[in-house]
Amino acid sequence: MIPLTLNEIAHTVNGRVLNATGEELVIAPAFIDTRKTIPGGIFIALMGEHLDGHQFAVDAIQGGAVAALLTRDMGVPSVQASEPASALQLLATHVRSSLPKLKVVGITGSQGKTTTKDLLLAVLSSEAPTIAPPGNLNNELGVPLTLLRCSESTRYCILEMGARHPGDIAKLANLAQVDIGAVLNIGSAHVGEFGSDLALARAKGELIAALKPDGTAILGTYDLATRDLARNAPCRVVTFGETGEANLRAERVSLVHGRPSFHLAGGSEFAEVHLKYYGRHQVANALAVAAIATELGIGLSRIASALSSAIPTSRWRMEVRQRNGVTVINDAYNANPESMAAAIELLAEWAEGDGRPSWAVLGQMHELGASSDVAHQLIGRLVAQRGVKHLLVVGSGAGEILNGARGMAIADAEMVADSESALRYLRDRIEPEALILVKASRAEGLENLAFEMLGDQA
Repeated sequence: MIPLTLNEIAHTVNGRVLNATGEELVIAPAFIDTRKTIPGGIFIALMGEHLDGHQFAVDAIQGGAVAALLTRDMGVPSVQASEPASALQLLATHVRSSLPKLKVVGITGSQGKTTTKDLLLAVLSSEAPTIAPPGNLNNELGVPLTLLRCSESTRYCILEMGARHPGDIAKLANLAQVDIGAVLNIGSAHVGEFGSDLALARAKGELIAALKPDGTAILGTYDLATRDLARNAPCRVVTFGETGEANLRAERVSLVHGRPSFHLAGGSEFAEVHLKYYGRHQVANALAVAAIATELGIGLSRIASALSSAIPTSRWRMEVRQRNGVTVINDAYNANPESMAAAIELLAEWAEGDGRPSWAVLGQMHELGASSDVAHQLIGRLVAQRGVKHLLVVGSGAGEILNGARGMAIADAEMVADSESALRYLRDRIEPEALILVKASRAEGLENLAFEMLGDQA
């Protein structure tokens, strides 16, 4: 964070200084969790459903924070504002405006945001100081907190942008003053919350609409809704995909032991990429990174080298563990029809290539609205069509997966009530050299099952 006095912070957030002179200098980022106090930073006392951040203000100061940003006097050095979350956003906007040399990249899409962010961080940080959020801090709190980690030495800031309601992404993009906006894809994740595919597409398109004329829109070519965003883009458009019309392309894609390799092509240039990430669908994420990085002036060969060196860092997203010949693919962080299909394709292709027995251990996909039953049935059909040997459905909410698979006459398909039942079922039946996929929406909590079956803890 750029150094700011409490007086400067108070002026920015329309607040006032309490229990301090106002000349105290905040030199470290803002934080909201006193278990992760940042010495020299400022604590944001948020109001939650079950906890009031004000009760931790003293702990924050004792832990080394310069001050707290709060709504009432807690007897500690602080800036009082009407609403801490809004004040946090005002402060982030001020810091962003104070860093004219900073390039901000916004990433959205129905799936792949976090992996793309991780890959992009690997590429950009190999060139210059880069800030990106840990995990998937992609909302009205995560985006400003990430921006506040930027300083005058930061060259690039990468932001994930998620949405629960229309207008969410527009607000985040304007707050961050995004220079390059990337829409990876527009699928059916969260369609239940937005009510229709069209409303969801409009929400993702808010990132492109917020770009300035000198900005750049990065668009995937994998679905019509994303491609259509180019029509009304207010700026330059760069596309990525696996067709000849895309500006950044993947050619000669192959999968070896679950990991993809391909020729990265841009114009007349080519470079080989050998990803350490699992799944053919990671090619699209890598292409998005290449498109963004080329717009920032990085050469194709350097991009390919950094992509090939990048190691997965986010948990429960195609996280692979092995023990005694058994391999578990833990992709249980979240799920939607597109990401579920991609994971099943990986399982089938990897198992077929290595001649290994395959297991799909699948739970419910949430937030699909009226399309939920059909979406789950189609996943079950895909499991059968792709020749997966065993299917275990966990939880009654995913029962339509079982119905879809049995409708295709899959030989071995069962359903159990919960993770504990799944663990008992699997331990009695897993073959040597088995390849096991575990995937569901996060609310199902299957991430622990993935490692417990190997005798580990997630």
